[in-house]
Amino acid sequence: MFNIFWKQFIITKDVKLIFVFLIVMVVYWLKNKLFKKLILKIIKRTPTSIDNELFPLFDSMVNIIIFGTAIVNLLMYFGIDMRAMLTTAGVGSLAIAFAVKDVLIQTIAGWMIVIDKPFKVGDNIRLSSGEDVIVLDIGLRKSRFFYNIEFEADGLMLGKDCVLIMSNIDLIKNKVYNYTYAKDLK
Repeated sequence: MFNIFWKQFIITKDVKLIFVFLIVMVVYWLKNKLFKKLILKIIKRTPTSIDNELFPLFDSMVNIIIFGTAIVNLLMYFGIDMRAMLTTAGVGSLAIAFAVKDVLIQTIAGWMIVIDKPFKVGDNIRLSSGEDVIVLDIGLRKSRFFYNIEFEADGLMLGKDCVLIMSNIDLIKNKVYNYTYAKDLK
């Protein structure tokens, strides 16, 4: 149908390019104005905060899909064969995935902590190693805790003002006792 439209009117390549650009911008505008407002209204009605945290990720992924599709179509429009490039990108993505496997595991563990919420910032918890700590920050790869008991490490006595940094995968794999959550249940 598109080819029939183009054949009926003699239009230069520049006008076709502008037309394709306008279509992409209209789709992007519709996504940002209509779809985003609708989703945000739905999110406000839900009692959980998971959707508030995941919506920006979903929004960014949709933007990447819109502009990625536009770029691929633009390159195909100029006669560049995309099959070889897409195959190379797939193989390259696989190589990168193996290279950053540990970072991906840590990030997924961070998302699991954010979604499952075994603890939140300010909670008093006991780690599986026996330390009683206060949660300072939950990051995507590592979490930070205020260690409020004196301890000895490498022959040095460290005081109460110590920050313990742990990888999220260690937190997911081991038991965590949440004293604050237990108090809230009573």
